[in-house]
Amino acid sequence: DRFICADVKFGTFTVKAGEITDLGTLIYYQRSVEDRYFETLLRLPEPTHSEVLDKYYPFQRYNPLTVNTWDNDDRNQERENLFASAAQNPTTYNTRYVAPDGSIYFLAKLGVIIKRSPKGDWSMDAVDSNFDLTSIAENNKGDLVVGGVEGKLFIKYQGQEWENISLSHNDHIKSLTFSSPEQLDMIIQYPTSLSVQRSRIDSLSDKPIETSSNTLSETSSNYTLNWQEVNHYDSINGWKNKIWVDEIKTTSAKKPSKPRKMNGFSLLTLEGNDFITINTIYANADPIFAISKSITYQYEANDWKIQRKEEKLPMTSIVNVGAIQLGIKKPGFWSWDGKTSYFTYHSGTKNWEKISTHLFKCPNQEEFTKEKSCNVNDITQPAKRKSFILQSLPWYKTPLEAFAIVGFEDIKFWTAERTTSTKIVKTTDGGQTWEATNKKPPTPFCKGVVPEVSDRWLISCNGVSGDFYESFDDGDTWEHVRQHENF
Repeated sequence: DRFICADVKFGTFTVKAGEITDLGTLIYYQRSVEDRYFETLLRLPEPTHSEVLDKYYPFQRYNPLTVNTWDNDDRNQERENLFASAAQNPTTYNTRYVAPDGSIYFLAKLGVIIKRSPKGDWSMDAVDSNFDLTSIAENNKGDLVVGGVEGKLFIKYQGQEWENISLSHNDHIKSLTFSSPEQLDMIIQYPTSLSVQRSRIDSLSDKPIETSSNTLSETSSNYTLNWQEVNHYDSINGWKNKIWVDEIKTTSAKKPSKPRKMNGFSLLTLEGNDFITINTIYANADPIFAISKSITYQYEANDWKIQRKEEKLPMTSIVNVGAIQLGIKKPGFWSWDGKTSYFTYHSGTKNWEKISTHLFKCPNQEEFTKEKSCNVNDITQPAKRKSFILQSLPWYKTPLEAFAIVGFEDIKFWTAERTTSTKIVKTTDGGQTWEATNKKPPTPFCKGVVPEVSDRWLISCNGVSGDFYESFDDGDTWEHVRQHENF
């Protein structure tokens, strides 16, 4: 149901009856040149024919020496240059991470890592992987670890080169955290379970060792980490290492249910306590449309013992947005409006206070106002409330003064035509009321606020290009600080 025309010739391949053809890796990439998109399809010349077949279909009977592939067309160098250009010009980032020294890492596709130093300098790094990188962690010594799907794991000690310490292709690494400068925690997600593993990063072995999944690490050198499983979760038996008793499991007559598929998890630290929320869906459900079941547990970070099950947490996640921390509460399945709510925390009262997401409009006027009433022809009339959607996280310059890029939706009743207008709004009371400004984003499609930066307003063009803009005057002017390179 989807196709794309390649702008660089792929060449041809020959299909032979009863034989196997290996097409290698095909990559879809949407590059931007000025104000236009160009859809690109490229392929990687596979270093070893049948490598993917050996990994995923070992039961297939075939002769690796006679696997068919692309016919030689003398364009490999052109394709390699195209791939290198696509990799070095990311248009999307999988995650964002703030290191102990204040550096911000952006994990891109195809093994690329973008780094912004605390001084605002930009640099690029990369690991030898074409798979999605999903997690990164750095300790206060400068040792850096990055991991992703299919067990891809790399470590770079301070001042050294990257070392490939990858695990089995069944081990999808979803989280990396330094619980101490010498101790690294890793969460691996399987179809119906999670594995929490730990290793000291100074305990280098002289040969690969077995992981908890009983598969040898696929390394490019003789170094690996000595991983030990500290806890395990599956959808039937729950947690392996816990200090509380699950009341359901104490009933001897109840039979175990069918396993549920993992649908992701999230970690949260709230008022000094650590929590993990696990989302599962029915085993035969479509991940896009399935109703996810969420269970939250409190755990001890030092040993990963599960303390108790939480009925409900006040926040889904907490993020730094400049001068403050912002609480985010995602809507549940039975939410009335299906909108995400945002809260600021007051340390004095220890309460979360919801920020507003609306302005007002006076009758027959185009301009927004923060007042609830209007004076029209010397007659006081109520203003019409107009809700908006945060198009990215707000940026708090101070605990009270903040800016946000928001969208107002207008729907015509009879035609169902939907239009969205973008505005930059400002608050001076922490988010209780907002007022519209005449400021504009750096470009119409660059609205991805990087809220962890507190000394300036930093915007990314995530999804459009790898560009970044920053402003020191609250969005009156923008400086192009990292530019997406044209092919």
